[in-house]
Amino acid sequence: MRKIVWLALLSALTVAGGMAHGAPVKSKSGASNSASATSHSALAQSASSHSSASQSSASQSASSTSLKAPAEAMSSIKGTLAFHDAQGKIISWQASAPLPVATVTATDGKTRAAFSRSSDSLGGFTIDKVPAGTYWLEAKGSTYATTSRTQVQVGASPAQITLQLALAASTVSGTVNCKPYTNGRQCGTIAQTGTVVKLQSFTNSALSYQATTDGTGGFTIPNVTPGHYEASVMAGDSYTSGSQTFDAPTTRPVEVVVQPNGGTDAKTYAVQGSVSCKVTPDAKCPARQVTGATVTLLDSNGAPTRDATYTATTDASGAYTIRNVPGGSYKISVAQTQSTATVVSAVETVPTGLFAVQAPSVVSLRGIVKCQAPANSATSCTGATVSGAVVTLLRPTGQATAFTATTAGDGSFLITNAATGAYTVSVAATATTAPTQMKDVMLPSDNTVVVVAPAGKLQ
Repeated sequence: MRKIVWLALLSALTVAGGMAHGAPVKSKSGASNSASATSHSALAQSASSHSSASQSSASQSASSTSLKAPAEAMSSIKGTLAFHDAQGKIISWQASAPLPVATVTATDGKTRAAFSRSSDSLGGFTIDKVPAGTYWLEAKGSTYATTSRTQVQVGASPAQITLQLALAASTVSGTVNCKPYTNGRQCGTIAQTGTVVKLQSFTNSALSYQATTDGTGGFTIPNVTPGHYEASVMAGDSYTSGSQTFDAPTTRPVEVVVQPNGGTDAKTYAVQGSVSCKVTPDAKCPARQVTGATVTLLDSNGAPTRDATYTATTDASGAYTIRNVPGGSYKISVAQTQSTATVVSAVETVPTGLFAVQAPSVVSLRGIVKCQAPANSATSCTGATVSGAVVTLLRPTGQATAFTATTAGDGSFLITNAATGAYTVSVAATATTAPTQMKDVMLPSDNTVVVVAPAGKLQ
């Protein structure tokens, strides 16, 4: 095709040259230059048309190929926010206090495409559906003195990152309230106006603030440096001392509770300690610290205290503080959690030391018992749930354990005090079903176990 085009062009140039000198050019057949030029022009147009068609076809083919290209792979960026004070010291935030919200933005280093998300109350964030590439990650918020900016590489696996921010100074407000004794003096007309409230940093002894309460017992302290603090009130003529710990900045009012002098025990103390998980021979702890456990003081006989309820919840490090506790002898009760069993300590004396409690590790088993009739049976119980059935976990050797439960009206059961390991689930006979066993159940398990009991009658 290219040869034909070149011949046509050469012929056209030859004709043009001849006409320029006034000499007609004849073909071998005696035709005039005009006819020859017309013929060559037609050939050139045909070649050009064919070339355009070929280019158009190639373009369409390329376009079709591009439409079939695979979709761009997506990944995600996950991370947490860490906070530090003006000296750069990392602040350990209490689990009971929500973290200030920050806006986290990932910007593509090439396309400048931006993806933004807000951090949650625990300081975590996840930015989904992010194409692979290099990104600048930025976190900022109104309660922060600085903006954190760092580079992160996003690939097939989610990128993990920790961003550090400096918190801004804030205003702390709160109240001083009086709590009466149940079997002692009441608050009466205790005047809270003019009560001095002191804020003391736990990490910097030189960092403290002071304010005086107004007619309603309220106080406000501006420009408080971020950190972990104790707000305290010294004892007065008619009330005891009181204190409360908190993290600044905080969105919650700080409440300091005092009690009237002359009550059951005018002098009170702070009971502090920790709860950790105790490894048993056949149970491993998911974590060393027990978070979110309810700690309650009982009297020396293990009964609830009579004058007031003294309780607290463990923070992220497993620590707890119970304030305004009268001196005396107590037992410390830790309620069951998802990973530990209920435990009650030996008798402890207040005020003395830190009270550490170990709770044994446990797991749960959730299931349901259903009836199944034999193929040749007249009983039609197949699929029906079995209520009132006693479910027991057996060791692989067949030995019974203390891990047991009874099915509810819908046939479901929940065993919450089991240790990790392999078991056989045994279901005792009922009025409508025969005894049965289900082997090789491994705990912990997130699945609901379905045990099928054959139809029968209690012998």
